[in-house]
Amino acid sequence: MKRIINLIALSVFIFFSCRNKNADIKLKFNPISKLDFALYKDVQITKRNDVYFIEMNSQSYKIKRSFLGGNLNFVGSNGTKKMSKEVETKIEKLIALYDNIDVLSFRVDKVGNVYLSIPWHDRCTYYFLKLMKTNSLDDINKKSYKVYDENWYLDKECSV
Repeated sequence: MKRIINLIALSVFIFFSCRNKNADIKLKFNPISKLDFALYKDVQITKRNDVYFIEMNSQSYKIKRSFLGGNLNFVGSNGTKKMSKEVETKIEKLIALYDNIDVLSFRVDKVGNVYLSIPWHDRCTYYFLKLMKTNSLDDINKKSYKVYDENWYLDKECSV
């Protein structure tokens, strides 16, 4: 019986070790690549220890979601806890998008170029970049990126 369990465990290990990891990242990236990021110009969001760090229209926001109710606790860049309803609504939509796409960070610059950072189980971080038609890799000093798909580019860094 012990031999059968060991054989099954070994088979499962080999199966998961040999699968195509590039296909996995494609499965993760494909739905994200079809999203419209036009509403999020001049926005950056990252999440660390359940705190969202957001830069939007040259303002920084540190936002923590309450544990029980899911309410958002806002702290603006100047330390105030008040912000307009319009900004609050936009931030709530931004956080919903961020949680839905499940990336390490994303940024959309003022022109509309999209930057995504996706850490993956192969100990690599995939940096995706979507360029607007008016830009080139030289314009934004991102020469290490390679064409990935249509107007998306990829730079990949792996730990050893």
